[in-house]
Amino acid sequence: MLSGVLSGCGSITAETGSSAYVAPGKYDVYTCTDIDRQVQATQKRKAELEQLMGRASEGAGGAIANTIAYRGEYLQNRDDLVELSRASANKQCSSNSRWSSGRAVF
Repeated sequence: MLSGVLSGCGSITAETGSSAYVAPGKYDVYTCTDIDRQVQATQKRKAELEQLMGRASEGAGGAIANTIAYRGEYLQNRDDLVELSRASANKQCSSNSRWSSGRAVF
């Protein structure tokens, strides 16, 4: 019985366990302007964490340092971006993507 329980824990991945890092509907009360501002801040912090993780992995014990110091916050930022994208789509906010012309069709 114990082996069955433990084998279930091994199947949890970063994609399937993402709900542990962000609450569904966390950004539903945000306005489109607030969502855009939060996306920019989260993307900036995610890029900083990627740089820190890259530098740490060059040294001895870097994988352990990444796991202890940066991995949790990195996964939270990644999942926050997914939730922000979902909230933006639900509110039908205009996006600043490279495929968007920024023009409305009436």
